[in-house]
Amino acid sequence: MSHTSRPVNIRRPLSCAECRRLKIKCNLQYPCSNCVRRGVADICPKGELVNGSRRVKILASTQHLHDRIAALETALDQVTNSQHPLLINGLYTQPEVRARTSPEGIIYTAVPATGTKDYQSNQSHISRKEYSNRTHCSHGMDNESSSKHFGIPVQDYVTSHNARSQNLCSPFSHTHEHDNLVDIAAQYLPPEKVGRALAGIYFMTFGWYSNIVQRDTWECKFFDHVYCPSVLKPQRVAAVLLVFALGASMDLSRPSEDTLANELFFAARQCLALDSSSSVTYLQCIYLCGSFLMNGKKDTSGGETFWPLLRAGMGIVEAMGLHRCVSESGSDDSSVLERQIVFWSMHGYDVLQSSALGRGQCIADFAIDCAIPEVDYDFGFHAQCYKLSRIWSKINERQIRVQLSTYAEVSEIDGKLTEFESALPIQLSSNIQPSPFDLTDPGRKEAAFKRYMLLLYLNEARLALHRRSFLQCLTDYSLDPLHSPQKQSYLGCLEACRSIINLVRKMLAIHGQLINRRWHYLFHLFSACLCLATAVIHAPAGSLSQSTLSELDSGVMLFRVAQRDELSTLEELRDQAVRAMLKVRRTSCSPMICLDIPDKNNTESHTLESSIQGSADTDCHDSTMSAILMDETLGDEEFNMAALFQEFGWDS
Repeated sequence: MSHTSRPVNIRRPLSCAECRRLKIKCNLQYPCSNCVRRGVADICPKGELVNGSRRVKILASTQHLHDRIAALETALDQVTNSQHPLLINGLYTQPEVRARTSPEGIIYTAVPATGTKDYQSNQSHISRKEYSNRTHCSHGMDNESSSKHFGIPVQDYVTSHNARSQNLCSPFSHTHEHDNLVDIAAQYLPPEKVGRALAGIYFMTFGWYSNIVQRDTWECKFFDHVYCPSVLKPQRVAAVLLVFALGASMDLSRPSEDTLANELFFAARQCLALDSSSSVTYLQCIYLCGSFLMNGKKDTSGGETFWPLLRAGMGIVEAMGLHRCVSESGSDDSSVLERQIVFWSMHGYDVLQSSALGRGQCIADFAIDCAIPEVDYDFGFHAQCYKLSRIWSKINERQIRVQLSTYAEVSEIDGKLTEFESALPIQLSSNIQPSPFDLTDPGRKEAAFKRYMLLLYLNEARLALHRRSFLQCLTDYSLDPLHSPQKQSYLGCLEACRSIINLVRKMLAIHGQLINRRWHYLFHLFSACLCLATAVIHAPAGSLSQSTLSELDSGVMLFRVAQRDELSTLEELRDQAVRAMLKVRRTSCSPMICLDIPDKNNTESHTLESSIQGSADTDCHDSTMSAILMDETLGDEEFNMAALFQEFGWDS
């Protein structure tokens, strides 16, 4: 009996994962025709879809996506010079330790704001112990050694189980390299001499404008707490780092894109992630964070970035009851004063941001009975700012109201602004004329800054109040808005714009480079120029259009001197306004006019001549329109203040 050999079974190739899942025939050519037809050729042959939420198919295995993200983050980190915002909480980039040399020659390292691996510091070794009781279980830390950077015993605030649960609602997410305060302080805090210099710059540039960190309590509460033997607290360390970051951003000896400020700001965020408990110091840190974000560059600036953080801070303010009077609660005077200052600083910030973004403020004015703090070392500047915020609250309430308010309400608020301006002390009033001593005397310079800043916010409030009625006048009475029943709003808006341009011009004359680094000065200036351009474009035949165009040219010149990116937008608006006036002149058969319009393709200005009547003589120019011609020779220099000095009668 012959035995026939059984044929060897050749194993057929497997179908792709998707065809096996759908139980359909696969043509075994990858990507198969079925996957190509269904639009999932990228995952063929090994990729497989599974059911996700809302009947949406998702990829079962995402390992290759993680690999692609890691490669993209690595490539992005290599091609960018500065810290990119997408790499702040990167999942795959490796933390790189780099050294930085201080002005004293001391080298201290800094970890960039990328990566999520924990940085293992070799400067201190800390043991942990766990303990529990009948009500809860928490994790603590024993201090068994000292930091070599400070040479002092430091209590390490490692986030406990309960603190981590609390940080789930914290605006500062706990996704940083360091899990303890010792590493953060040793890694980022500069030497004492450098820190003192940065703090001095902060108080010269930010301290006069905001009283959120008082100069008399800075040394004992914050600076000495960090650089003297004491138990470190995360929130106080964060406040110190934020003050240093703001000082570094305003240090004119450093470039505006200096990385030191960003590194200090990132370290402060790490500290706040360790301790997000509600306290006055935490609110101070939120305010300082907002000042840094609003004054940052393209990767950090913007009101939308700060808005959720500000609202979280206002929620803490309301939860702590800072908006209520505590004079009879038995607290000491210094604590009460600090609570009042922090509340009015946060509330004023919230009101201004809400008005700028067209949103409602957090705490209504009728729910506030916290007294306005009075101090005798700032000419009453901060107290007057707090009082002005009450009028801003009324403007914001009218701004967000669904039903339109009556013009009588507008007139009533405008009367309050006029009354507020007339009641200002002489040091802060507009009656004081500029003086050349404002350039040399530090005390006179600070007083001038405070005066101009308060008047700037006052005129911005008047502009925000009348803007809606101002536009209504331009819409209904485009031939001449002065014939409108709401002409007071038209005049008030134009006068506010003129005052804003004049105030910013004076600030640029005092310290142009410093003003160019602060966002709010040129923000208000841009708002004023926008209203002036709107007035000319929509009512070119108005009796005030020529003088309005002259004021617009003054504002554009300031942006040209400061070399701001907004200059191109304003020049386009100015060109549109000039063409609107030319069109009106042609139709009204006026004499020949000569307007100076910058050429977008040429650095020099050319003259646009429009001959309305062919027999008109070229010398018969409108004397009023000739006043709008501006000397544009200052645009090639960074801050040439010769024209501004000449205007004030100063010696350049």
